[in-house]
Amino acid sequence: MSAAMHLANGIVKTTASMLSPAATASPILLPSGSSKKESLTKITFKVNHPPSRPQVDDVGVTMYVMGSIQGLGAWDPMRGKRMTRASDGNWELNVYMPSDTEFLYQYTLKDHDGMIVWESSLERKQSTALNSSTLQVHDTISAQEDASCALK
Repeated sequence: MSAAMHLANGIVKTTASMLSPAATASPILLPSGSSKKESLTKITFKVNHPPSRPQVDDVGVTMYVMGSIQGLGAWDPMRGKRMTRASDGNWELNVYMPSDTEFLYQYTLKDHDGMIVWESSLERKQSTALNSSTLQVHDTISAQEDASCALK
């Protein structure tokens, strides 16, 4: 696989030129072991987690999503997927997962040393449809959920 590069965290980075012409030109993340013949769904995670306490504000922390399937780290905090802070203040991540898949997921915040400083108190559930190419996941961390989590 000369045009693809294996990365850490069990993902393969490939370019759109290796996929169908309808694919975007930006790099994409495929679950390890996926082939371009599988039916994949692009999942866009967006989460609003406003800074609420000095210990877990946006200074020096990064949001991650981890979940029950390999593409989200199989509940291994070291293999969770790093999100980026968008200009609107939300955390975002795009991943590709096999279609017709149900999964659980959860958000965490890690400090600059990779230590989890905050973990969502909820396990959320989603599924990708068999014939859908995209799934938009918009979550908000409520004040109640934020307060019920335990700082590590």
